[in-house]
Amino acid sequence: EVVLSPRGGSYPEFEKLVRGEELVELTEKYPIKLDPPTDDQPFFFHSLKLRGLFNKELEQHGVLSVNVRAIRMLGFLVIMVLGLTVLCIILPLVFVSRKREAGPLLSLWPQLTYFTSIGLGFMFIEIALMQRLMIFLGYPTYALAVVLFSLLLSSGIGSFTTGSMRAESFAGRAVFRLAVLVFVMMMLGILTPPLLQQFRGATNVVRIAIATGLIFPLGFFMGMAFPMGMRAASGQHPASTAWFWGINGAASVCGSVVAVAISLSAGITATYWAGFLCYMAALGAFYYASQRGASVADPA
Repeated sequence: EVVLSPRGGSYPEFEKLVRGEELVELTEKYPIKLDPPTDDQPFFFHSLKLRGLFNKELEQHGVLSVNVRAIRMLGFLVIMVLGLTVLCIILPLVFVSRKREAGPLLSLWPQLTYFTSIGLGFMFIEIALMQRLMIFLGYPTYALAVVLFSLLLSSGIGSFTTGSMRAESFAGRAVFRLAVLVFVMMMLGILTPPLLQQFRGATNVVRIAIATGLIFPLGFFMGMAFPMGMRAASGQHPASTAWFWGINGAASVCGSVVAVAISLSAGITATYWAGFLCYMAALGAFYYASQRGASVADPA
């Protein structure tokens, strides 16, 4: 079957694409993505728009049915992790917090916001870096090894440094460090794309060194967020610190799935800046909680 020739085509969409007619209208209305992959959305096999998920005709077009199943599975995962988080973390916290010294749930909103934000934000940033550096380094295995090694090592070092923070100046120093984290995150979000573009032709060793150098300062300050939050929360709501730990873990699980969905639908850059906004919210919540006053013990 001749699907396209100088005399015409089997589908009017083919003719419009070749002639360049009504391209904007066609790409917006067509249920399949016609946009070419870019570095920000390098998902070659993701050709299905969200509104095409339940289009029965599209499922019959060969490989597109794989797209439908994959995107539906991602949607089910998002619903599942969010549902389990509410069922296993939020609902018990609502009932238990009324009977414990922490008081009603409303009084815990700064801490809940903080630990949820850093849990989501860490995974958003990590996955965005991994996806972006996958293109820069050339291989998914390189990106996985470099990002995980650099981020976990640097965040561990950053977490270790919080043990030397004295109680009398803890709140101010913690807010300062979180503010530095937000600033570093903003600068890297702006400078990383052109820097990677500049060195994309360098050797593997140089590219790995650049990727590690970009990740290390970010991970160093990201690693401080959780221990500083736990130390502050232990002085304000000691009976609820276990819940804060659990909420942070649940948010991390949610973030790992939601980050992929954001990248697929809006791009890697959107995932990174979503993580940035999470840390901005965490900074605001921590500052608000610190202004309410709380005792902070020196680490043992």
